[in-house]
Amino acid sequence: MNGMRTAEEKSVLIHIISEKENLLRVTNPRLDCLPDGRATCRSVPGLTKDQLELCYKASDVTAAALEGLDLAIKECQAQFQWHRWNCSSLNTKSRNPHASNLLKKGT
Repeated sequence: MNGMRTAEEKSVLIHIISEKENLLRVTNPRLDCLPDGRATCRSVPGLTKDQLELCYKASDVTAAALEGLDLAIKECQAQFQWHRWNCSSLNTKSRNPHASNLLKKGT
């Protein structure tokens, strides 16, 4: 395959994302305390148009992922606070707190 998705594949992916959102709402009441997803998407600078559209489609998942990222950074800093590398490189001075070079790996 040439890497392009067919209309049927796109439809299936959108359905999976929709079902995932519904499942998360039902099984994870903790998501109720997360900020509004669309506001979260707009608050992350540097997203491309495609990334922003995907963020809007799964905004609650995005909000949960960003919260998880923040928790992971804090936990990393707590676990390694007395080590030479103490996760301080995960802090960034940019407007986007999730834009550290280390966190860009694999994207």
